[in-house]
Amino acid sequence: MDQLTELRFLNEKLTKTETILHMFFDFCPDFLAILDISGKFVKISQSSKQILGFEPYEMENQSWEKFCHPDDLPGGEKLYNESIDAANTGGKFVFKHINRYKHKNGNYIELEWHTWGFDQDGLAYGIARPIKEPIDAEE
Repeated sequence: MDQLTELRFLNEKLTKTETILHMFFDFCPDFLAILDISGKFVKISQSSKQILGFEPYEMENQSWEKFCHPDDLPGGEKLYNESIDAANTGGKFVFKHINRYKHKNGNYIELEWHTWGFDQDGLAYGIARPIKEPIDAEE
């Protein structure tokens, strides 16, 4: 196989893999998020619309702190900083981290997160699902 043929083959394989990953990301009913080292969402799954009322583009390039309930910020910031500190050892898996995220209607949704801390590219990956019905903004 010459180099050009090999490059075409690899490019087709990469394109197919990207298509599969995009389909998986977009059709998963759970809330999927990729966060950069600055704390901003890089990519959000389509399920954000059903779970939080926001289109993905409304959350992407925004800080996670903008959506987190004020009372949950200290715990979230602690885990965020621990994940950054642990990045040199391959990241930190956080099992069953629970916090509340703001729904577009102003109420808060309690989410159970499973996350993997920052990798060598400075990205963190999270999967969340609602564990309760929406609660009023005052709670």
